[in-house]
Formats: sequence, C-alpha cells, structure tokens
Amino acid sequence: MKLTTKFFSEFTGFEKIICAIILFIYVNNLFLDIMRIDAAQYASISLEMLQNHSYLQVYDLQNDYLDKPPLLFWISSLSLKTFGICNFAYKIGAFLFLLFSLYAIYKFAANYYNDKIAKNAVLIFATCQAFFLMSNDIRTDGILTSCVIISIWLITEYWHKNKLIYLFFAAVFTSFAMMAKGPIGIIAVLMPVGIHLLYQKQWKKIFNLSWLFYILIVAVLLIPMTYGLYTQFDLHPEKVVNGKLHQSGIYFYYWLQSFGRITGENVWDNGLPWHFFIGSISWDFFPWILILYAGLFVQIKKVVTAKNQKVTEIITLTGFILLFALLSLSKYKLPHYIFVTLPFASIICAVYIDKLTQKQHLLKSSTYF
Repeated sequence: MKLTTKFFSEFTGFEKIICAIILFIYVNNLFLDIMRIDAAQYASISLEMLQNHSYLQVYDLQNDYLDKPPLLFWISSLSLKTFGICNFAYKIGAFLFLLFSLYAIYKFAANYYNDKIAKNAVLIFATCQAFFLMSNDIRTDGILTSCVIISIWLITEYWHKNKLIYLFFAAVFTSFAMMAKGPIGIIAVLMPVGIHLLYQKQWKKIFNLSWLFYILIVAVLLIPMTYGLYTQFDLHPEKVVNGKLHQSGIYFYYWLQSFGRITGENVWDNGLPWHFFIGSISWDFFPWILILYAGLFVQIKKVVTAKNQKVTEIITLTGFILLFALLSLSKYKLPHYIFVTLPFASIICAVYIDKLTQKQHLLKSSTYF
C-alpha cells in the first residue's frame, strides 16, 4: 500500500484523472465476454484444469495439450476457484500483472531518467492499443510482456541498491516469463541487460557470482513445469501429439516451439515476410507510433555519435530493436508477438518527448531574453 501511495503521489491531479479514466476502461474490460479463439480456448483449458485437478499435465477437451506453457492456466484456474466461473475470474490474474508492469516501467525510467519521463512512459504504455487488447483479449503475451519489464526493473534495482532480494524476485519473474511464453522470456530479459553491461564496460557486474544465484532460482522454479512435461509426454513416446509420434515435451518447450520457428524445424509457417511487424506495430502502438519512430532515430544517433561519454542506458533501445529483429526472423508471425517490445518503446517515446519539451523551454527562454 505504501508503494502504491508513493507511486501515485508523483502524479499531478490532472494525471491522476487520466489514470482513473484509463483504469475504469480496463476494469470494465474484465467483465466483457472472453474473445475467440485463443482466449476462449485458454479459458476452457483453465476450467478443465480446475475440474480435473490436473495442474502439471495440461489437457484441452481431454486431449493432450502441447503448445503454450502453463502459467496462464495456473493463474486462471486459481482465480476461477476463488471468484467462480465468469469472465472476470479468467481475466483478473493477467490484468494484475499488467498493472504491476506499469509500476515497473515507472521505477525503471525514474532510476535512469527522471519522474517526468517515468510518468509519461507509464501513460504512453497504458494508452496504446496493445495494452487495451492485452487487458481484454487475455492470452499469454500480456503476462510475458509484464514479467519481462518487471524482471529488468528488479535487476537494475539490484544494481542500484545491492540487495539480493531484488535479484531473487527478478529470477522469480523471469521464470514466470518463461512459464508464460517459453525461452523467449529469459532471452528478452538477459539480452538487453547483458548488452547494456557490455556497452558500459561494467565487467564486475558481468562476472558477478550473483548471476549463478539468479539462474539457480529460475531453474528451480521451472522444475514443476518441466516435470509435468516429462511425465505427460517424454514418458509416453507412443503418444501422437500435434500429429507427431515420439514428441518430447521438454524438447518441444525448450527448443522447438520458439527456436524451431527460426530454424524451420517447427512446422508452423504462415508465410509472412520479415517486415510484417514493421507494418503491424503501426496499429499495435497507436497512437504513439510516429513519436516512436522519431525517438528511435534520436536514440540511435545519440549512441552512434557518442564518443567518450556513454548514454544513460541502452537497455530500452537494444531491448526494442534486437527483440523486434529476433521475432521478425520467426517463420510464423502474429501481431501480438511484438507486444513484449512495447514497454521499451514507451520509455523511448517518453525520453524523446522530454527532449522536445526541453528544446521548447530553451526556445521560449531565448525569445524572452
């Protein structure tokens, strides 16, 4: 409660009204009918999991299910048990993750920039089209997106305060990201963080034994899901799953489902070109897309032209660009795949808006004098 009060105290009265309106719209979304097709299927799986008490083995209409990891089903099953079978119960868990992601964006941006940029980043992410969709059409992407930015914030918080508890919870949310969408969860966290450390030449942080602690926590938390995959699929090579005999659940989850879409091992291929996401993000990040383009240009130019003085952070820039490029390599693409890049995009936009505001103040000051 103290954290929430402190968080909102940084907003002006007008900004609080905007936040209240946004919150009202998204809370209303929780009571709307579940959308077809994916969300309806996931809600059905969650209900079946609750009714059968089968939490480690996942079934869809009594058939073996091997596609998405189980975190969304676990969360939704728990809320269905708590609140009853209704739209609200299925949606509330993922929605709470999204709300926490707003706090994480604020804290991350405030650590590296200032409160104004942090507030703007929150408002930008909370008002983009993708956030509206994630709070209504509940899939795994909202949880993945939330857990990635929360993990990154907690890692940077560990750097600033040197308290191991932050790294512990960063590992917890990284494992959640993996249990929401797959190995992309840990890649989306460690890739921008690692590149930032290399860029800053912070060798002590790179070769710190605390990373072993982080990996250990992630690995331990993945044991229940991994055990469920092993007992449901690897112990039963006679099963035909997704049209394939001898399908290893562990191999499917840790390699085939994610990396197999890049290597071509995965049969899923909808034939979309590499530049598909360049077009789809115009809708996903509406109405902030033009500001994002300008902000990206300015940030890239700043990094390229910087000589002895390093930029404040490149986690957001590399997090957006490299994840965007990596996802574009997939042979199977859907618009919501790049939602995980949008918290980074929101901070990039907020930094650019602050730069424009500073220029405007300087212009007014020079005109006045």
